Amino acid sequence: MTTDVSGDFSMRSDNRLRYWVAGRKIDQETKTGVVCDGTTLRRRDKQGPIDEKCPAKLSDDFRTVLRVGGLYASFANGFAKVATAVDGWKSSGYKKLDDDKIGEKTCRVLRFALETEMKKEQFIVKVWLDAETHLPLKRVVTGGDDQIEMTMTELWESISIDVEIPDEDFTFEK
Repeated sequence: MTTDVSGDFSMRSDNRLRYWVAGRKIDQETKTGVVCDGTTLRRRDKQGPIDEKCPAKLSDDFRTVLRVGGLYASFANGFAKVATAVDGWKSSGYKKLDDDKIGEKTCRVLRFALETEMKKEQFIVKVWLDAETHLPLKRVVTGGDDQIEMTMTELWESISIDVEIPDEDFTFEK
């Protein structure tokens, strides 16, 4: 099972976020967008727009997710469950690898093991962190359980957190 996605992510501390991703998920084209204005969260995918109430601490939850499981993997669990998406995950065996470049950006590369208590799945995560912002630009997760082996690649063209982002970037499309 292979997933390769790329996109951009913007978030402010007032629970506003914008997320767009496209690529392949299990041999099918995928394109997903999310906009949260701080109150309502609108997801748009092949089924059309879906509105739901924005979780109260969405911005805080995504700060945790960025460090552990990755953005796309966490979205797959549903936005109301982002906070619990990393509950029961244990990371270990951190190793700094040689620096690398993504485009013109110098990246610090780390590898670590990630294990979920709930399903006893084990993964190896390799993440490229922007040397200036320390935010992930790329993440490759491999592993799974006895029945499913997977590889998931996230490539983030831009991640913006707690910077000046215009309010209109968080408005819903008509």
